[in-house]
Amino acid sequence: RSILLTKEIYASLLNSIKVHAPHTLKHVLYDTGYRSGLQNATEAREYFGNIEECLRYLLNVMENNGMGKLELLSFDPSSARVKLRCYDSYEVDIADQFGGLYRAPQVICDLLRGTFAAYLTVLFEQEMICEELLCKSMGEKYCEFVAMPYPKDLLGKGGAL
Repeated sequence: RSILLTKEIYASLLNSIKVHAPHTLKHVLYDTGYRSGLQNATEAREYFGNIEECLRYLLNVMENNGMGKLELLSFDPSSARVKLRCYDSYEVDIADQFGGLYRAPQVICDLLRGTFAAYLTVLFEQEMICEELLCKSMGEKYCEFVAMPYPKDLLGKGGAL
């Protein structure tokens, strides 16, 4: 089952979080992407023998859902490092149309980051983290993400995702 929210409703939801709990916005978006991504990747993983093929399928689903045009730039299973690019991120589009969520310019695609981290956590069977290096919200032509294993020395010390 799914629901369809207009951009206006989604933007209103984000602005409500910004008004009532601005310090949580990035965390709420990342966690939302992460939790939903875990479920989606776990379901998809059952149908693919190859993890890169499964990732490409998941990225295609995201594209079809209007999240942006996604490109897998690099995929290194031996080091569990992945680089992704997103053109026309819906998160940037919403911020441009309905006003910025943050006072200072910064990378803003936190829901995408969380989703990518979850997908890769399931696929590589280890805790992964994803960071946004470039963002269209800061004048770039696209958003770019890098994902890697979560540092083992932080796991179990309050640093686990």
